[in-house]
Amino acid sequence: MSQATDKKLLDGVMDRIRPIRDARQRQVDTAQAEADAKAAEERHRWEAEERQRREEWERDRPQREARQRAQQERKRKLAEERAKARAKAAHEHALADTLKSFGRASFPQRHRVALESITLSDEQDKARDTICTKILDGAMVVLAGDRGCGKTQVATNAAWQLTGEAGSTFRYWTLAGMIAAYHDAAFGPNRAGGSWIADNAGVTMLVIDELGERRDTAEVQHILTQVLDYRYRYMLGTLLITNTQPSKLEHDLSASAMSRLMEGGGVIDASSWPNRRARPNGDE
Repeated sequence: MSQATDKKLLDGVMDRIRPIRDARQRQVDTAQAEADAKAAEERHRWEAEERQRREEWERDRPQREARQRAQQERKRKLAEERAKARAKAAHEHALADTLKSFGRASFPQRHRVALESITLSDEQDKARDTICTKILDGAMVVLAGDRGCGKTQVATNAAWQLTGEAGSTFRYWTLAGMIAAYHDAAFGPNRAGGSWIADNAGVTMLVIDELGERRDTAEVQHILTQVLDYRYRYMLGTLLITNTQPSKLEHDLSASAMSRLMEGGGVIDASSWPNRRARPNGDE
């Protein structure tokens, strides 16, 4: 068979195949075009939905931010309430411990329970702060004034203010009670007068009340002078409370005690303070 014949046969086959091939190509192209159109439509739909979501997001932003602020405010208030509750519980616990320690230190119950409820006058506030300063300096202070003007309450509040000082210890005595306790220790079976002073008067703050209420005897002056001399030697602050007028203190204190009083301490004159006993929770 000649080459011309072969070429003619091949061209005939190709002519028959070409329409089929072209039809298939058109199908492929059509399918691709439909797929592209569908993808474009899907993309347009997704973009439209995304735009709508963004628009809704932006539209809802003020409300969303308001909700977030409200939630943050609720959290802040809750945290604040919890902090206040913890602080209140800690304060009540500290107050309970203070009241117990003040009870052990023999501060009168009337003045212990009034620590938070009573309001001191400006003069009494100033006196309390002066007492705290002098006590921390290891000095001796006399608080002198009429009965019922709040001297013992000021002394109790001063001790309470000093509870924040590390290692602070306190003891409250009336002069008569201290003399009786010392007398029992010194002349009782154990005869521990010297050690009694260290054990019962060696505290950070010693309060001796009713200084002028006991009959002045040589024994009273001797014991009081021993206690005050001990505290002077060890630089321990002492507060003496008396109804005696400041100008007549030498009748209640020995010359030695008066000398100690003038050395870094002093007298707080409460004679101008009003009587508190006529008011609720105002007992001295």
